[in-house]
Amino acid sequence: MRPYLVDPEAACGALADAYAAYWEGAMAAHWPVMRRLVEDEVLIRAHTFTTEGVDALFTELESRAKWEPPVLELTKHIDAEYRAGERRLLLVPLVFAEGCRLCSTDDPDVLMVSFQARGAGALRERPAERADSGDRLGLLLGRGRAPVLRQLGGRSPRPG
Repeated sequence: MRPYLVDPEAACGALADAYAAYWEGAMAAHWPVMRRLVEDEVLIRAHTFTTEGVDALFTELESRAKWEPPVLELTKHIDAEYRAGERRLLLVPLVFAEGCRLCSTDDPDVLMVSFQARGAGALRERPAERADSGDRLGLLLGRGRAPVLRQLGGRSPRPG
C-alpha cells in the first residue's frame, strides 16, 4: 500500500500498465471469440424468449436453475426471495463461468444472474488453430459438430 500513499498517481499508472500488459499477453488474442460467444448467447436467449416464451428461456438457463412457473429457483448461498415484478431480472452470459453462478442484489431494482455462455470450449483451442472465418455456428457448437449439423440440414457454411 505504501506506493499508493506516497505517490498515488505513479502507483495507479503502474497498475494500469500492468493491466494493459496482461490484456495484451493473455486476453487480446481471445477477445474476438469471447465477444462473439457472449453476443451469440444474447441472441439465442432473445430468440428463445420471443419464439418460445419465458418457460423455454428459464428451462434452458442451466442445470442449477429450476423453473416451476411462476417460480425461478436458483441454487445459491444466499437466502432471498423476490416476488414477480418486484425487481427486473438481468441475465448475463459469461465466458469464464463454468460451474459457478453469480447473483447480484446490489441494485434494489435489479436482480442480476450470470451463467455460462454456450460454446466456451472454443477458447480451449489455440488462436492459430482457430481460423477466425466468421463461422459463428462453428464457434458455438465446435469445429467438429458444425459441419455435421450443416450436412444434416443441407446448408453450406455462411460467414457471420
